[in-house]
Amino acid sequence: MSKLLLGSIFSSVLIGLTSVSQSQVLPEVAPPPKSTIPTQTQPSKTPDATPSNSTITTPTQVPEAPSATTPDLTLLSKAVGVFWQSDRTETNSQMIIRGEQQGVKIEMSAQVKTIAQIGNKFQTQLVFTPVGSTPKATYTIVSNGRDVWIYRPDRRQYAKTTFDAFRSGADWLWTGISSSMFLTISAADRQEMLSVLGTDRDIIKSIPPSQYKDLVGSQRQVGGQDFYNYSYNFKAEGFIFDVLVQPQTATVQRIEFNGKVDGMNISLSEQIISRKPQVKISKRTFEFTPPRGVKKVKAIDIELFK
Repeated sequence: MSKLLLGSIFSSVLIGLTSVSQSQVLPEVAPPPKSTIPTQTQPSKTPDATPSNSTITTPTQVPEAPSATTPDLTLLSKAVGVFWQSDRTETNSQMIIRGEQQGVKIEMSAQVKTIAQIGNKFQTQLVFTPVGSTPKATYTIVSNGRDVWIYRPDRRQYAKTTFDAFRSGADWLWTGISSSMFLTISAADRQEMLSVLGTDRDIIKSIPPSQYKDLVGSQRQVGGQDFYNYSYNFKAEGFIFDVLVQPQTATVQRIEFNGKVDGMNISLSEQIISRKPQVKISKRTFEFTPPRGVKKVKAIDIELFK
């Protein structure tokens, strides 16, 4: 029974990622005016957080594609246990989005800080910065598990929607790819999964190969450090999803999506700067109270260039 449950949990994570990709996981990007496109790609500023085991590369360093092999399921089971060891996390990360179409290239950096708790609760601070420029847009996104508030302080506006509506939209992954993945399972499934992994770390090997036939693994080097890369091909959607794991600690260090949207080649990556389990959470962490003088609007779309 536990083997079947673990298999269904593993599948549900992939299904959750598929549903995200079907809802435009890579946001539609309109190129900014030509004067704002840098003639030479420059490294972006990394977040202020200083990790103890950081493996950040500059945004312009695109790691080479690894040669694929049968995935290491033992390491995967350890990584799953580490990733969901707590029902809450605080993640600081840098997201990079690149686009190219008809010779026009764009590159945008986002600094993301998200406190997340199983049960669809999160608080995200998001800052977009064009490469080599100053911050262009700042957002606060808060979910109490039922409702989601999006606040843009420079415009003194906020909007409210349901969690389900937000999760099905194109802005979901701006909470951080890792945090959105963290929230894909329920509290009950997480407890059962950890209980099973606690008794048999290799139990994930019992999952039928048909459930991970599009998952491959390989050794990969980024920034002079060695990682194990899990790559999943969403063939129907035209996206490739990569997760880089530090083999010694079984921690997720980098996540990537690569695909094409409306003829534009798009790459979206998240470099994890720090990730803390068992973070302290107050009653106000997942609630939003509009500041005085702020106007409620029908909707706020997360815009990269405005």
